[in-house]
Amino acid sequence: MLSALFSSRFNSASSTRTLRTVIQWALSLWSNLFSKRFRNTFFESYSGIATWHHTLKVGASRETRTLTGRRRAWTETPKITALYNTPVQGTAADITKKALGLLPKRLADTGAEIIGTVHDEIIREVPEKMADYAAAILRETMIKAGEAYLSRVPVEVEVTIADTRAEK
Repeated sequence: MLSALFSSRFNSASSTRTLRTVIQWALSLWSNLFSKRFRNTFFESYSGIATWHHTLKVGASRETRTLTGRRRAWTETPKITALYNTPVQGTAADITKKALGLLPKRLADTGAEIIGTVHDEIIREVPEKMADYAAAILRETMIKAGEAYLSRVPVEVEVTIADTRAEK
């Protein structure tokens, strides 16, 4: 069938649609095979995550918790992705909130002001001459906040100094 498609002329709309359909099908098949192989390799490498995912699936709970114990409950059975995501994203939020609680006192002599947060990012304005010092304080504080909940994995923090948010 493929050889017949490729040997025909491509000057008609029908042939073009057929070729597009065959290409989309082939790409979809390749993508699915690659995705399955990647997923299997990932869970073989990180068997603890595979076990945790299996436990959540089997339990089919209507609630989940962050590492701090903060609870999220659903009235209906949630999608499995929500059960996987809440402990991870919720714990990241808990770490950010802990850092936000520690930062004002630690940044008091820098002239820095917290102007916002975006997910697990803390955005501050600080006098240029204090930027490196304030960045070091932020990095240290975020690591300390993370280590309060993540005792078995390293906590890594990226700090960027920029004139505008767009330069981040």
